[in-house]
Amino acid sequence: MSKPVKADPAMFAPCPQPVSSEKTPEESAALAEGLHKTDNPAEWAFVRLSRLIKEFESRLDPDDEVGVRGVGMPGDGVLMIHDLGFWGPDLLMFFGRDPDASR
Repeated sequence: MSKPVKADPAMFAPCPQPVSSEKTPEESAALAEGLHKTDNPAEWAFVRLSRLIKEFESRLDPDDEVGVRGVGMPGDGVLMIHDLGFWGPDLLMFFGRDPDASR
């Protein structure tokens, strides 16, 4: 019989506020509101990054899109992000298309 696993109390601690030169303390507190650490590092990063992206996109015009330019990627390294995911315990996944519409 396996021994029951006890939850880490740190998982239920409030999320620390992000630190940013662009945000007021009130805006930073709003970003962290309601978040609680998960025991999967990839999921924990995914949850916070998803919230940051949604908050950023809320300030864009409807015709604007978010993209990323990565170093070491094929071509010019531009990726138009359509989705974000994770594969625990240590991988964040970005899904999208390059300027030629290739995945």
